[in-house]
Amino acid sequence: MRCVVIAVALLLFGCTKDEPAPAPAKPPPTPPARPDVAAAPKAKLKPAPPAAPIEAERPPATAEAVERAKALLKKARSAYVAGKHTKAQRLARQMLELWPGNQSALEVVGASSCYLKDPGQARWALERMRPATRNLLRNICTRNGVNLN
Repeated sequence: MRCVVIAVALLLFGCTKDEPAPAPAKPPPTPPARPDVAAAPKAKLKPAPPAAPIEAERPPATAEAVERAKALLKKARSAYVAGKHTKAQRLARQMLELWPGNQSALEVVGASSCYLKDPGQARWALERMRPATRNLLRNICTRNGVNLN
C-alpha cells in the first residue's frame, strides 16, 4: 500500500518519499459583496403591447377548393424560390382568397413584398401573421432595406 501512495505522489506531485508533498493550492479569494448592488431595486419589465388580432384560418369548405389552394401555395413557393417575387405574391394572394388567414401564404406575401420593396404589403402580411413568425419577416425586410415601422 505504501508503494502505491509513493507512486501516486510521484505522479501527482513529482516528489520522492523523502521529500514532503507540496501544499495544496489555495482557492482564489471571493470578492467582497457590494452593498450598493444588493440594495438596488430590480427593474420591472413592461408587458408587451397587445398584438394585432390575427385573422383566423378558415379552410375552404370543399375538398376540391382545399386541393386548389394547396396547389396555388406550392406554385407560389416555387416562384418565390426562383426569384419571381411578383408572381409569388400574386399566387399567394389568390390562395388567401380561398383560404383566408393561411400563415404559409401570408409568409410568402410578406417575404415577396420585402424583395419587391413594398412596405405596405409587407406590413399588411405582418399584421396578420402569428407573433412567432413575425421576426422572420422583419429580418427579411431589414436585409432588403424595407422599413416596417
